[in-house]
Amino acid sequence: MRLYLIGALLMFNFTCKSLKNSNPVYSSSTNMDIKIKAGQTFEIELESTPSSGFQWLLVEPLDEKIEFVDTRYDDSPKDDSEGFMINNAVREWKVFKALKSGEANLQFKYAQPFNPDDPEAEVQTYPIIIE
Repeated sequence: MRLYLIGALLMFNFTCKSLKNSNPVYSSSTNMDIKIKAGQTFEIELESTPSSGFQWLLVEPLDEKIEFVDTRYDDSPKDDSEGFMINNAVREWKVFKALKSGEANLQFKYAQPFNPDDPEAEVQTYPIIIE
């Protein structure tokens, strides 16, 4: 009886986590066009180290066809026993909503906000096709 209860709880937990994030996710490790329908949200997964002062910044203002929704992280930087920040890498998701059909580009630069024009900053570009 206990095994059935534990199994049911695990299945419920897995189902709730699956329903929580049903947006298509596009990873920075794959170069692909993002195809999405108007009205849907989508996420771009990036790796960052927030405690280093570097952030993924939008290079240009958003196209009118796309709306920024949220940024979320899988983990936040942790303090060590002496109170110093550990530069641990985390996954970061930029969440957007496609507003109307057409084509657009999202371009991010991994830079410090006080030095956004750093010529050596990594740049990621995502072509967006909205149906």
